[in-house]
Amino acid sequence: MIDPLVSQGEVECQLWLLCAALETETGEFEKRATEAAVAEADYKIQVAHAWLDCAVDRPKITVGERQARAEVASSVELRAFKIAEARRNSTKEALSSYRARLDSLRSLLASIRAQT
Repeated sequence: MIDPLVSQGEVECQLWLLCAALETETGEFEKRATEAAVAEADYKIQVAHAWLDCAVDRPKITVGERQARAEVASSVELRAFKIAEARRNSTKEALSSYRARLDSLRSLLASIRAQT
């Protein structure tokens, strides 16, 4: 049977472990956010170049066709951007999860301290 009583030391140990994990994940988020920003810039630059190329190569095409050509020309960059963005968002969610777990452990620790 599991002991329902949790000691202050056990909670503090868990807090320290979560703090370390949060620090690591924060560094990962910074890296992923930078990757996403670079990928977004690459995508936007490629779209701009594709629009300009269409204006020079085919000056009489419609805006819709020009947009479609720009999207096709920048599809690789768009994919890289979307993947980097998803990774950044996933890391952001992990950070939120760590913070929520820390908050619950802080509440539990406060409750334990109040009882002693």
